[in-house]
Amino acid sequence: MPTMTHAKPSDVLSDGVVRVEAWDDGLFWRIVLNRPPANYLDLEMIEALHAAFLQAQRCSHLRATMLVGEGEHFSLGANPESLLPEEARRSVPAFLDLIRLILDTPVFRIAVLQGDCMGRGLELARICNRVYAWPEARVGLPEITMGVLPPVASILLPERIGRGPAGELCATGYIKNAVEASWMALVDHAVEDAENFARSEVRAFLKGLSSASLRRVLRAVDLGFRERILRGLAEVEALYMDECLPSKDAEEGVRAAIEGRAPVWRHE
Repeated sequence: MPTMTHAKPSDVLSDGVVRVEAWDDGLFWRIVLNRPPANYLDLEMIEALHAAFLQAQRCSHLRATMLVGEGEHFSLGANPESLLPEEARRSVPAFLDLIRLILDTPVFRIAVLQGDCMGRGLELARICNRVYAWPEARVGLPEITMGVLPPVASILLPERIGRGPAGELCATGYIKNAVEASWMALVDHAVEDAENFARSEVRAFLKGLSSASLRRVLRAVDLGFRERILRGLAEVEALYMDECLPSKDAEEGVRAAIEGRAPVWRHE
């Protein structure tokens, strides 16, 4: 199980459902999903993350952000209630806007996974440049089992890990441990003491760099990738809102998850 480091942040910039800690005199921010045990990415959490990354975008000396989850799990993704049509019409566009903002925040972005990282949690993690995980961490996209689709993963993962593995994850809901996930580059490093490992790399490779130069490099690296992802997100948002949300199977699947029963599909 993950163990807490004895090191302390140099400052706590904000504290709530998302806690933002400045480390090493602002070299990097530790952004904590702070509503254990599930750390659900509901509308409140999404809005708090949006505020944190907007602040990061404006902080010119910041080199990196490190996303972590408080407690046993990184994030179980979206709570099923937020996928019901009325709530999803707000939470899905808000989550896509958060992903767009993160993509336009040119700092080195890291996610550190422990426990379960599911659905929106995995989508949030994989928009980062690097993903580190404890070997026993589990990752997956269970949306298909609820009759809905993972909008960000549908666009992002073919770019990150290839169309075949992305199709397997999105279309089956299969859950992998971090070691399995590392074989397909869904996780970059499956390693014990993952957070301290990530922190040591930030200090080793980014501390001596110009933050302005780093931001220019990261913008350059993301140029073509950013254009393709933004175009894809616009298209998948329309698909989700116009076809997925009104479907009978999507509502049945989400309600079945809330009620703890097997869905009865109508295949429509």
